[in-house]
Amino acid sequence: MKQTSIKRMLSLLLAVVLLLSLSPQLSAAEAPQDGLNELVGPDEEVLEEITYSGTRVGCALMLYHMAGEPEVDLSFLDKFTDLGGCTETELAAIAFVLNNGIMSGVAASSFGPYQSIAKSLAITFIWIYFGKPQPSVTENPFTDVINGKFYYSAVLWATENIDWLESYEPGSNLFEPSRVVEYLKLFRCREPDASEIWKLKIGTDVLPLPTSGVCGDDLTWSFDADTGMLAIEGSGAMTNYSYATSPWKAFKENLVSVALPEGLTSIGDYAFSGCIGLSSVNIPESVSSIGSNAFYNCSSLCKVAIYHPSCSIGEDRTTLGMAGTTVLLGSVGSTTEAYAQQYSYTFVPFGTVLQGGNCGAEGDNLTWTLDFETGLLSITGSGAMQDYSDSHSPWKPYQSEISFVELPGGLTSIGGNAFYGCKALTTVTIPEGVTSIGGYAFYGCTGLIEIAIPASVSEVFAFVLAQSLFLWDEQS
Repeated sequence: MKQTSIKRMLSLLLAVVLLLSLSPQLSAAEAPQDGLNELVGPDEEVLEEITYSGTRVGCALMLYHMAGEPEVDLSFLDKFTDLGGCTETELAAIAFVLNNGIMSGVAASSFGPYQSIAKSLAITFIWIYFGKPQPSVTENPFTDVINGKFYYSAVLWATENIDWLESYEPGSNLFEPSRVVEYLKLFRCREPDASEIWKLKIGTDVLPLPTSGVCGDDLTWSFDADTGMLAIEGSGAMTNYSYATSPWKAFKENLVSVALPEGLTSIGDYAFSGCIGLSSVNIPESVSSIGSNAFYNCSSLCKVAIYHPSCSIGEDRTTLGMAGTTVLLGSVGSTTEAYAQQYSYTFVPFGTVLQGGNCGAEGDNLTWTLDFETGLLSITGSGAMQDYSDSHSPWKPYQSEISFVELPGGLTSIGGNAFYGCKALTTVTIPEGVTSIGGYAFYGCTGLIEIAIPASVSEVFAFVLAQSLFLWDEQS
């Protein structure tokens, strides 16, 4: 950054008070909630509070915001090939730090936007942002900051420009330059004299993970860890994200279902990317746009139902999951059908009910149908079910579409391998009167969390389940 620009920025900000956490690693329960107790005085008013990730792009975003988010020349990004998942704001921030010589790439064609940074790098980037001012102090208080290291002058400058949070070990003389930064928390505060200042905490502690927040101007989200459900509430457009920046990113591996409200108008770029436990999604008719790679790398996603016939779908093969794994449901002649044809997805029109056939031990004593729209597999009739070998049940070709199973009251047994690999199943109620459950009947049903087994069951063969919670009838 040019010296005149630095002086102008310093004049605007009046003062910058930076705080580095030197405390030992804390558990989520012990960690400070927001840093306000250490940073903000009782007579100061917090006007703005933003938390950035402890990554290269997180630091770039912070400095770009402090500079007032000026217009930037994006041509500086042309040589980098790893910025495809970045948002427009992230790209602008990266261009800003490159243009002003604050950061460079990690390789000839890589910027490494989501790489973590150490405390030494965080302080150095901030020091460069303010024009590499030379420290006036000559005494180095830290035994692990060695003269000649790239961050030496930056740390010495910081000792006279930063209010330090004292170590939990009194008299500590360690800076810990390689300690990984977890987050950067920026505060814009109003002083009693009406002047405004920036304050920053560089946190090496672990903050508790938020389980709710904002995901659009009029949209909020909440995550229930017990059920694995992410609920979106409100109306309007969802924020666009990159692969690593959705607000529920910490729960991606535990997320198994998403509830989207009628009134939602768009799904953001990369919104649910990497949600590997998500098995099916119903996208309401109010959604007219699905962002690029919204469901990228959702490896268990079996079904996506899109109710808006002219919904705009991001032009990427992986926007709606994975061809060969994900089945798309929609109206005949819809944009969903066109997308399925373009990228070789299986498309099923709404209202399609497959008249499956027989599944009874005596042939036609039991029959089955599958409603593709609801994912309901209905079995009707009475008596014993057929045993199947090598997981070759008659509905095996459609097992990724089966979200619910309805079993008849006259059923007496569940066949071996019957529901093998039905990953979208979450709960099953076995009716009173069933006496046996065959081997591997629910094996590989990785989404199954609850199965109610009545007292009438007297025989359960080996490896019925891969992982599940058994809820036995109270009479058992």
